[in-house]
Formats: sequence, structure tokens, C-alpha cells
Amino acid sequence: MTLHKFLLSAACILSFVLNAPAQQATAPKTSPAGSEQLPAEIKEKAVSFLRTTAKDAATLSLPENRLAFLIATADLLWEYDETAARQAFKVAESDVRQMITAQMQKAALAAASEDADFAFLDAFTTGDGSAMDVQSIVNLRESLVLAIGKHDGEAAYRFLIETRQPAAVDKDGKPKPNPYGNGTQLPTADDYRESSLETRLARVVAQNDPQKALEIGLKRLGGGLSEDLLSFAVRLYFKDKKRGAQLAQEIAKKTRTVNLATDYMARRVVVSLLKNGANSIERGVKDKEIGKTPFLSESDVREMANSFGHLQLAMAEGKVGSANFEFSQISEILPILEKYSPSNAAQLKAKLVERKTVEMKASGAGIDEYKEYLERRKKEEKALADLQKSVESAKGEFSLQGARTALSLIKNRTARLTAMSQIAITFADNGKIEEAKELIAEARKTLAPQPKFWAHYVEHLVVARALASVEPKQSLEIIENLIYQIDDMLTGVSKIAEFIAGETAVKENELRLSGIPGMIGGGMLSQMGRGGGARDFATGFEKDILKLAKADFDRTAALADKFSRPEIRLMARMILINSFLPPKDTETSAPEAIEADEVLPTEQTTLTLSAKPSF
Repeated sequence: MTLHKFLLSAACILSFVLNAPAQQATAPKTSPAGSEQLPAEIKEKAVSFLRTTAKDAATLSLPENRLAFLIATADLLWEYDETAARQAFKVAESDVRQMITAQMQKAALAAASEDADFAFLDAFTTGDGSAMDVQSIVNLRESLVLAIGKHDGEAAYRFLIETRQPAAVDKDGKPKPNPYGNGTQLPTADDYRESSLETRLARVVAQNDPQKALEIGLKRLGGGLSEDLLSFAVRLYFKDKKRGAQLAQEIAKKTRTVNLATDYMARRVVVSLLKNGANSIERGVKDKEIGKTPFLSESDVREMANSFGHLQLAMAEGKVGSANFEFSQISEILPILEKYSPSNAAQLKAKLVERKTVEMKASGAGIDEYKEYLERRKKEEKALADLQKSVESAKGEFSLQGARTALSLIKNRTARLTAMSQIAITFADNGKIEEAKELIAEARKTLAPQPKFWAHYVEHLVVARALASVEPKQSLEIIENLIYQIDDMLTGVSKIAEFIAGETAVKENELRLSGIPGMIGGGMLSQMGRGGGARDFATGFEKDILKLAKADFDRTAALADKFSRPEIRLMARMILINSFLPPKDTETSAPEAIEADEVLPTEQTTLTLSAKPSF
């Protein structure tokens, strides 16, 4: 068992207490939690709860944990007390700078030692937490940059640049690789994680300061092309057409300066540019705003389509590159090439048919067999789509029997319970309380009396979510019972983690929240800042916590304090606070791509067949 698994176990267990995990895509989506705000008197209690949590965080023993909560509470407090929030951010900036300085000094001393190369690799047997020290600083810095960026883009970008380390070089001034991975050093200017952070900051800043976001994006472009930067350009475009189009045009110019035949990333960026550019032109026919300022001009799209189509033909014929014919990329944009570069498209289409025919013969797969598979899948998908449509329409005509029929198609037990809970919530929202209760009762009959396995906890939680709409007290009872059991497990997890990994897992008798990868670590404050990631039924418990708070705020707020470990107790409070006071942050729901109002023509059926059907 590795440290990573131990820490993720602790993190995931906590997350599941107040946030049901993502399930299969069978659970229909709901509207954002912001649609269910707390009444004024309860909101006042929630703000007070936030202030109390900020003060209590100062009692933590581990400095990095205290800093993590300082950043999280400052971010949320900004809306209610900007002066206090700014002061908290200044303290956090100072602390992170000091941590970086101390780490750099430590690294410089270690570099002179012959044992320096083993300092991080031997962490598990020695109990040394050096690697986690670095990871904690990296995660805290990223969280602070993004938190400040939501409110003051200029200050966030300044802090980002000032705390960025120069690229490592050897005595001759040449780039010096880090053989142990980026987890053992602070981010440098040539680090992909650092450039990714710069793009993420631009996305956050765009919500309040599109011009500053554009400036950040253009500077990021100076470091090279990437799909995440193109994705940001799309998001900026929906926020500010002029500036988004400007960034897209600069990205397009950049693609003309690189060797597309040898640069796969650049080719992926071109594919995205073509799709978004062509779709914006399609939408512009009906939308005057988009028509006036398209993502890319028609001439730019045509020129790019011609050059890219010509390149792919040359690659298919082995004239350039590694003769790697990119079947998926061409299939993806063939309709666009047919419209903007018909000559190249016709030749590429012939190559696609030729390639697919060879693959089909080699695999022995038959078209008739594949069509049967598609029909079978089509029926099941239609039934589930009808279920989702009926639930989301919320018109009230969806019957209990209809729900049961659709649910019978979902074979995965946990996914079925998730869908049952969602439908019950929809029934309740439409006044069909008795139908909701009946469906929840059916779900409860299938639950294990006492959760024993991971899936059992998930199933109890999704049922608790449904009960929040019709029987809040029963919902709270289920959650309280789960917390008592999970708290006991967390105690065991922390002891075993400390025994195996020492200070890599536990330091000053606290779980190292800011350094845990994924669930809490770099994503800890992200989760706090987004209500535990709660945006729809498949990923969070946010709306349901609001319902519980309206029914009994004090008992709901007290859920967090049932955890015995102070650092876990505070994190649970932050998850609750984000549900009580959902951040006004729409960036997470911004579109990743421009969709056309009318779908462009698709390629022939022979081009969409899988080489070997998976049935």
C-alpha cells in the first residue's frame, strides 16, 4: 500500500461525507445551487459561521494547514468584508513567500550533499516529509494565485510572476533536467504545470477583467501553443467577443510559425481552431453579435483548412512527418474541410475509406454485425435519454411507473440508486411528494443495513440527498450516522499513514491537507471554493445541504463538528459554508467550445465504423 493510496483514502472518505461522487452518466443534471439561496436570516448565520471558522483555523498546529484555511476563508469573505479579506490575502502572500525562500535555502544546502539525490526517494522508510513539504508549497501557491485572481487579477498575476523560480541550469548554462519529477522541486518558468497555472489564472481573471485576462493569455502564448490556451480563448470569447477573437487570431498566427508536421500539439490546436472558427461563422448567420465579431474570420478558416488539409495529405502519402495518417483528427473535422477546402477533403475522404476498409478486413468485423450492435445501443440510449428529458422538463407528467420502467434499464446498482434519488427530487420539486416518498422507500429497501463497503456509503448518501427534499430530519440522521463511522475510520487511516509514511502523511499530529494530491491537495481549496465541486447531481451535495439548512441550520452546521480531528472538522465546515454561501463564480460552467446552431454535414457511415466493435 502506497502513501498516495492512504492519503487519497482519507481525502475521499471526507469528500463522500458531504459530496456524493460522480457516477455514470445516467443521472440527469440539475440547475446550479445558486438557484436556491438561503433566506436572509439564515444567510446571516452562515456568514457568522464563516467568520468563526476563520478564527478557529488559527488554532491548527501545522502552518501549511492554517495557511490553507486562511486562503479559503479570505476568498469567501471577500463578498462580505473586502478589507478583512485583502488583509488575509496579504498575510497569506507573505507566508507563502517565506515558505518558498526557506525551501530554496534548504534545497541549496542539500545540493552540496552526496545524499541529496536520495532525500526524496527514501521518504517512506525514513519518515522524512521533504517531498510533501515541496508539494504543499506548490499547492498553496497555486490556490493563493487563483483565489486572489477571482478578485484582483493584477495582484494575482504579479504574485505569480514574483514567486516563479528561474529554470534550472547546469554550470554551462544549459537546461538541467530533474530526474525525480516536478514533485520534488518548486515550479520553474519552463514547467508545464506553471504554464497551465497561468492559463487557469487567465480563465478566472476573465470573469471580472477581460482585458487583464487577454494580457495574461498573450504572455502565455509566448511560451508556446497548447489546447488549454485555446480553450481559454473560447471562454474569453463568450465573456468578451472582441478580446476572445483577438486571442484566437494571435493563436492562429502562432500556428503558422511552427512546423505542424512534427508538432502534434500544434496540430491539435489547429483542429480546435478550425472547429471553433467554423462554428462561430455558422452561428453568426443568426446571431448578430457573433456575426459581427466571429471567433475567426472566414478567410482565416479557409486558409487554415487548405493548409491543414494539404499537410494531412502529405503525411498520409509519407511525404512529410512520420507518415502517421491521423485518422481521428481528419474524421473529426472532415465536414469543415468539405466546406472550406473541398479539393483536399475529397482526397482525404478517399484515404479514410481506404484505411477503414483495410482495418475492417484485418479485424474480421462485419458491417451487419456492427449495425446490430448500434441498434441495440440506440434503444438503450434512447430510453435513458427519454428518462433524462422527462425528468429535466419538470412538467409534472412524468409518472412513477415511467420512472420504474426507465430505471430497470440501469444495471449498475449504485448508478440506479443515484438516478432514483434524482427522480425523487424532481417529483418533490414538482409537488409530487407522495411519489417521491414512495420511490425513496423503494430505494431504502435495497440499502445495506450498515455501510460496510465503499459503494454502501455512496448509496446511503444518495438516498440521504433525496430525503433532504421530503424528510430533512431523516436525511440528517443518515448523514450523522455515516459521519460517526467515517470518523472512526479516519482515525485509523491517519495512524496507519503516519506509521508507514511518517511526516509525508502526518506532521505535528495533523494530516497534511495542503499536500495531499488530487482530492484535497492542490484541489483542496478548489473544492472549498466551489462547494466541494458541487455543480450538478452527479458531482455534489450543494443544493441538498441548502435544503437541510433551511429546515434546521444549527443541526446542519453541527455536522462538521462531529469529526474529532480538528483539520478534518474545519475542512468539513468549509464544504458546508460553500453550500450555504455558493460563490458567484460562473467560470466553471463556461463553454469549452463554440457549438454551431446547425450541425454541419457528417461523413459517410463507412467512416464512422469502429475497426472492431466492442460488444
